[in-house]
Amino acid sequence: PQLDYLQQFDVVLLYENGSYSSSPASELGDRIYEYVMSGGNLVIGTFYWQDRSNGDQFSGWGNLELIDPLFGGSCDYESGNLSSIVDHPLTEGLESLYCGSYRGGPTTLRENATAVAWWDDGDPLIVFNQPAGIITAVTMWPGHGYDGISGDFYKVWENVIKWTASGSTANWFSTFPTSGTIP
Repeated sequence: PQLDYLQQFDVVLLYENGSYSSSPASELGDRIYEYVMSGGNLVIGTFYWQDRSNGDQFSGWGNLELIDPLFGGSCDYESGNLSSIVDHPLTEGLESLYCGSYRGGPTTLRENATAVAWWDDGDPLIVFNQPAGIITAVTMWPGHGYDGISGDFYKVWENVIKWTASGSTANWFSTFPTSGTIP
């Protein structure tokens, strides 16, 4: 899509189910980078990370990889539960979450990123940063609602889309942010 088309939306959801060849993913990543750097807001979901240049498909998302909040892995094809959360609008109302597969994986937070929820194996679940517009990364597949999920799946996506679309990270801190590499 062209930049002017993307700019009419408060938030864009980017995930994929399959593998792009290097050219389309790179071109799309470059365009999404332009969108975010012009103030657009982005939500990233699994399987975005498998197509990062350091993912297991190795095609790359172009310039978007310069500003995404989370990297350093692909996807865990095993089950996991919500473990811990930080008090934040992104985690409001979250009490439980079980995912049978297609979750977790990336473990390295960009220096300016903040994690607010984690899986029970220590992988981050929800991470955000604001290079210009907000980018929120969720290490779970958005299409999971029909199978292999229980708990607050829909609440996660509701919170993430609403909060990211709002376009402001100001004045939410009730605790210190967590950033850096998750062990």
